[in-house]
Amino acid sequence: PSTISLNSGNVGIGTTSPANLLDLVVNDANNSSNINLIRLAHTSTSTASNGLSAGLLFVGEDNDASSGGVAQSLALVQGIVEDVASTSFDAGLAIQVNKAGTGLFEAVRINSLGNLGIGATTPEQKLEVGGNILASSSIDTELILNSIGTGTDEGKFSIVASGAAGIDKLFIRNGTANTDLVTIASTGRVSIGTTEPLAKLYVVGAGEATGTRITVENTSTADYAAVKAGNSSDATQNIFMVSS
Repeated sequence: PSTISLNSGNVGIGTTSPANLLDLVVNDANNSSNINLIRLAHTSTSTASNGLSAGLLFVGEDNDASSGGVAQSLALVQGIVEDVASTSFDAGLAIQVNKAGTGLFEAVRINSLGNLGIGATTPEQKLEVGGNILASSSIDTELILNSIGTGTDEGKFSIVASGAAGIDKLFIRNGTANTDLVTIASTGRVSIGTTEPLAKLYVVGAGEATGTRITVENTSTADYAAVKAGNSSDATQNIFMVSS
């Protein structure tokens, strides 16, 4: 049987030398699976509905000098019912935090599908963010998009922001050879086939079909496709225009 021990005001269950206010210790032969140390339960004397939850509340205090500090809710971690129907019962995990002393609000949700929402209480994708995302590193920051259905790198692409000295560019790369497909410089210039865009659009390649050919196609039979070069200050003045 488990023992309950008191040691300098600390309570230990399963240990005779608790080092914290409450220590729960299990020592058994199980070496590869979970054991529940604490069970938090919330049941209702009436019919349960969505939103029923059981939580763990963290409390601290502010520095109100007149009262010697006022107790403030710091954060709340709660298991929450999302679909209360007995035939399709779903539950998730919510984390609430306190901003500017206005009280707790939900900041993070993991729903019953395993989707993670940050600033989104009903995430519809594996990750949904209700706001801006900042990714940063000392050199390159990379977003990797990988479709693994084929078991190869055929569906792998990455978007890389390079902040190395003198570079300041955005690259789109493929996964098979990590080749730079498209480069966008901090000046707004775009290049395809080279990482040095020397003009607003700079295309480099070898051969017609797979090299530098640019195709402009209009699918409407009532109009034509055109490539136009002119002066932005006078739309009627064309340096040249090629149409078909």
